[in-house]
Amino acid sequence: MKNVAGALLLLFVAVAAGADDLPQLTQPVNDFAHVIDAQSAAAMDNMIRELKVRAKNDIPIGHKLAIRALSKDATVIKYGTDIGRAVAAIQVGEHAHVHNIKTKRW
Repeated sequence: MKNVAGALLLLFVAVAAGADDLPQLTQPVNDFAHVIDAQSAAAMDNMIRELKVRAKNDIPIGHKLAIRALSKDATVIKYGTDIGRAVAAIQVGEHAHVHNIKTKRW
């Protein structure tokens, strides 16, 4: 279950102010799928359905929205992959991008 939670650390979900429900997908968002066991799939489905985060700022297309609080220097995970570290604390619902996340590569 740890990997499932890690994969959901950052998700490209922004709920517009006043919106009560997430938009419905009208077409597939991937051309492939990862194979996981039924128990993990059910746990992931429950976490996604329970996830409702209101954006605290405008989030530009291609940027990220924090779905859990990150302390300064915390590792940032996107799709289960370490994409860098938080250079400042990031609260739930805040805009997350190069101004508060830096790569560890250099």
